[in-house]
Amino acid sequence: MKKILVHSGVDTRKPQSAWYKWKDLNCTIGGNSGNLLFADAVYAQLDYPNSTTLHTDQYQLGVSNSKFSAEYINDNYDALVIPAANWISDYFCQTLPILTNKIRKLKIPCIVLGLGAQSSAAGDTSFLQRVGPSARDFVNAVSDKSEAVGVRGEFTASCLEEIGCKHVEITGCPSIFRLGSNPPSIRPIANHQSPLKIAINGRFKDIRSGSFDNIMRDSQVDYICQDQILRLAALKHIRPQDFFQLVYDKRLCRLIKDGKIRAFSNLQPWYQAIGTFDCSIGYRFHGNIISILSGTPALFIKHDSRTAELVKHFKLPAVPYSKFTKMPLADLVSCIDYGPFTTAYPELLNCLATFYEKNGLEHRLNEQISAMSYSNDSHEHHVHTTNPILKKIAQLRACRL
Repeated sequence: MKKILVHSGVDTRKPQSAWYKWKDLNCTIGGNSGNLLFADAVYAQLDYPNSTTLHTDQYQLGVSNSKFSAEYINDNYDALVIPAANWISDYFCQTLPILTNKIRKLKIPCIVLGLGAQSSAAGDTSFLQRVGPSARDFVNAVSDKSEAVGVRGEFTASCLEEIGCKHVEITGCPSIFRLGSNPPSIRPIANHQSPLKIAINGRFKDIRSGSFDNIMRDSQVDYICQDQILRLAALKHIRPQDFFQLVYDKRLCRLIKDGKIRAFSNLQPWYQAIGTFDCSIGYRFHGNIISILSGTPALFIKHDSRTAELVKHFKLPAVPYSKFTKMPLADLVSCIDYGPFTTAYPELLNCLATFYEKNGLEHRLNEQISAMSYSNDSHEHHVHTTNPILKKIAQLRACRL
């Protein structure tokens, strides 16, 4: 039986009530609930109970003094699989050396996929002057333990080529292939004339900037937050600006007053909820991916290099940020076309399947994988909770409105 360690916060195959704890929330989701999507995809794609067992490191691989030392991993596992994110960036450059040192000491294969570079503007590679050395060391260490490193798109591949990295293959993000061989069955938007029920996603500052004002005025909107609300709810890693933005920004206050801010720390309730909307529009790539997986069409906003390269690779409907803020809702909805994505899906899927096979991983991408079906525990978080921070916010905004 082959034992594989998957770099993830949780094993998403387990009943969600078994791994949900307030105090562990930030470790569970890695600071952003969107991280659950690509981890869940890897578990679904590599899950062969008769020949393979998959285990989570609970995001401890990058912690220098955790039990998941190189020696422990060598003694207990046959391979390490790392579903990565936008790690070629200023934000992660301090963490990469810890991972690099561990990977160099491994005696087992280490397979990385979904690795992305992040720049504030498309085509701008000036950040490589700061992160290049740590990124090069990391990618070279992984290359020594695998046949290829899987990256998100052309921009990341070009960045790695610029700093001298080879053995790179474009695989996109595994999350979009969560259902396996068949592309998601995405519903059409039935009636453009009646008020649409729309899920919007992004950060607090995206709401505060007014970029969603046209949508909020012309439709029924719920704001699905993937990070800041969850930090407040978990009483961990609280940033004062998050608290005060919720209290003093009129747009956020109105959403709170109307009970329209929602957050999910587990996948099943998120998957079920997003399936009830007419469409999803926003800045969060994985917030829109879970919408697609549920059958709800999504429109992506290209606001930085990571989103731009992913929507280009997968041929997903998207508009640049510069145009998004000026477009009426009807024009935005008219941009939602999944024909190119559906047509390209088999070829894109084959890229990931070939990558898995090249790295000696048995996969299920050639079969239809069932959708998410876990515990029915809701684990949805509103500001109407008894959590003291959110309760105080609700009280303060009542005075404010």
